[in-house]
Amino acid sequence: MLDCGDVDARRTLVWAAALVAGCAPGDGQGSPGTPAPAAGPLPARRAVLLVCDTLRADRLGSLGSTSGATPNLDRLAGDSLAFERAYATASMTVPSMCSVMTGLYAADVGAVPGNTSMMPGEVETLAERLGDEGWVTGAVVSNYALRSWSDVLGDRSVWQGFDHYDHEMTDAEQNRPGQFERSAAATTAAAADWLRARARAGEDRLFLWVHYQDPHGPYTPPAEYERRFRGPVRDDVRVPIGQRNTAKERIPRYQAFGDEDRVDVYLQRYEAEVAAFDAALGELLDVLRELGWYDDSLIVFTADHGESLGEHGYWFGHGEHVHEEVVRVPLMLRLPGGRLPDWAAGGRTTRLAGHVDLRPTVEQALGLAPTPGRGVSLLEPPREGRVLLQRVFPSDANDGLCAVTDGAHRLLWRGEGDAPRLFDLRADPDELRDVAAERPEVVADLLARRDAHLRETAPASAHEGSAAPLDEAATDALRKLGYVDGGD
Repeated sequence: MLDCGDVDARRTLVWAAALVAGCAPGDGQGSPGTPAPAAGPLPARRAVLLVCDTLRADRLGSLGSTSGATPNLDRLAGDSLAFERAYATASMTVPSMCSVMTGLYAADVGAVPGNTSMMPGEVETLAERLGDEGWVTGAVVSNYALRSWSDVLGDRSVWQGFDHYDHEMTDAEQNRPGQFERSAAATTAAAADWLRARARAGEDRLFLWVHYQDPHGPYTPPAEYERRFRGPVRDDVRVPIGQRNTAKERIPRYQAFGDEDRVDVYLQRYEAEVAAFDAALGELLDVLRELGWYDDSLIVFTADHGESLGEHGYWFGHGEHVHEEVVRVPLMLRLPGGRLPDWAAGGRTTRLAGHVDLRPTVEQALGLAPTPGRGVSLLEPPREGRVLLQRVFPSDANDGLCAVTDGAHRLLWRGEGDAPRLFDLRADPDELRDVAAERPEVVADLLARRDAHLRETAPASAHEGSAAPLDEAATDALRKLGYVDGGD
């Protein structure tokens, strides 16, 4: 009988005395790249966390894309330690970002089942820890799911602990009457204003989180980028437009451009939004250079999750499963001076990493003792045997799905009693061939390591979240955004 890790039982266990570290056999070996000196004296002066919503890892040139959409990200990758095998904990924004901010799984902090679930205020976040230690904390977010409900809920969820939390969104979204987001260019402008204000005030010891909405659907890139990525369209590759926001065998309702059902149109527009984001990101990195803050900062880049572009029968959506395309994410760490951790042999690594690792990594890079949790500091050497979990929680769009990976294999299963499916990522990176029956020993090993991971890293107490107390207008807003009746 399989469940997603016996959450209730593991919550009663005490914290591990130290972080659980490590990775799968063979991980941690730096792939060929531009050499850089070993990590010298830390700490960093400040930390900047850059997150792109809905960005697939395989859309970066540094990870194999030939579209030319990400020159600024590729430049950052060449100046960073880039992780080829990094994972979100969920394929939804709020559970994923709760893991980033706490180093815990969403179930640990009550951020389930999805984007309308709020972790309680007693959970300490990275922003709270850094604020208590003297850092000025700011956030600029542009996804409606990350909007602060502090006027109703108080200081809790992903916004807690920030001195400045900018969630101003004024761009009306296609297919979502009354709904707003903020473009990548406007997001960069708001973040740049905050950084320059801190510089004028002489406040350079800071933590900034910038969350870009592009390329989250509907894919509405600026005209210049839409033209740049417009190309031939196959008339015979079409998918029906759905009546709901679910992506299984349908184009989600909120993604539709009129009656357009040709797949290539959506693929090109997604790529165009990636490029528009990349340009805005490059401008923000230039602001850090302008202020003289680029070189002595810790810069972390990742995505909250990926996007299905037809794989496994899902079209232009996320939040309904945990296959590679929606949970494998880009991850880069740029240490001060472009240094590398002592364990890294080059600028790229196959070491297993995840969102739960970001909090302890940021803390250590800033000279603080890492907070014990599900993750490990990526500045520390890897060890054999590590696994990470991914999960999407049951909703009316799906019946839940869990996964565990060691970087070489992934095991996926639905709730109690479901037979697991095993995929060999080296031979089958698209997760098309289930080899569980052929390799029962690998299945057993991954399940055993999963259970050990959950035991050894369990938080001391359970945290129960709550649904956001939404009025009729707010519930309707989230429904139109795709956050209530299916999908993300």
